[in-house]
Amino acid sequence: MVLFPVLAWQTRILLDVEPDVQRRLALVVVGPARERAAGLLAATVAGLGTVAVAMVFPWLVGGVTGPVGSGDRSLPVGLALGLWAHLLALPAAVALGALASRAVTGSAGYGVAVLALGAVGALVLGLSGSVAPWLAPPVMATARALTGPLVVSTALLLSAGALAWAAVALAGYVWRRRVRP
Repeated sequence: MVLFPVLAWQTRILLDVEPDVQRRLALVVVGPARERAAGLLAATVAGLGTVAVAMVFPWLVGGVTGPVGSGDRSLPVGLALGLWAHLLALPAAVALGALASRAVTGSAGYGVAVLALGAVGALVLGLSGSVAPWLAPPVMATARALTGPLVVSTALLLSAGALAWAAVALAGYVWRRRVRP
């Protein structure tokens, strides 16, 4: 959950670095679909680097303690579940960051508001007993699922929900970019 707003902010920064004139030139030269896809691909690759750092950094600073293989989860299983949770948050975070980019919102202030609303919304709507948990990516549900024994059907349902949320958000990004190049 903590990495979700970081990845979204990173995506927004990456998409906002390109000046508007250069973005319009890229639209003309490579076409709108390739220009949007290149930005999203760059944000995803940068997000994968951040996920790698997030997986390694706790080991470097001594944040991982205790006996390895204790309880019902061994080290490889724990690492795989952690990687799954990080990779599950990545598409939704890239989609939220894309929706907050200047090309969609028109200004930096509105972009920050979209990011803040998305990050807080993911936290609040992801709480147990939420009235509309489908409005947010399932990052909180994933964190809760990892505290106990994870059932394969739950993992598949969370994965499908995260990918569906990201697909809807990215469709909104593509639609908004068609309306506002």
